[in-house]
Amino acid sequence: QSGQIKNYYSELSDIMRRYLENRYQILAMESSTTEIAQLIKMQKLVDKELQQKLFEFLETSDLVKFAKFEPLASEHMRYLEQSYAFVLKTKIEVVVVEQNSAKPSELAVG
Repeated sequence: QSGQIKNYYSELSDIMRRYLENRYQILAMESSTTEIAQLIKMQKLVDKELQQKLFEFLETSDLVKFAKFEPLASEHMRYLEQSYAFVLKTKIEVVVVEQNSAKPSELAVG
């Protein structure tokens, strides 16, 4: 918040766009916010609540970066928390299945 608002929103927006590219294989870095929104809605990649929060953040970031908009100080942390929550709710979970720990004598022979 020390005069680095544009940089803050640019960095957070880039992080989220890279995440969208890696998670959903969409060209988020080269796409406008409107194009990203259309792709996510059309492909139904995330639920509506997450869509709304993501699009609100990306639109605000665009306003900060290109229109010299300055959000309230309380919104800086809120957008960071929303971005973090978005990643937590949409990340791919890796499930590790342990090998059967049965002794060889306990295994059924087929």
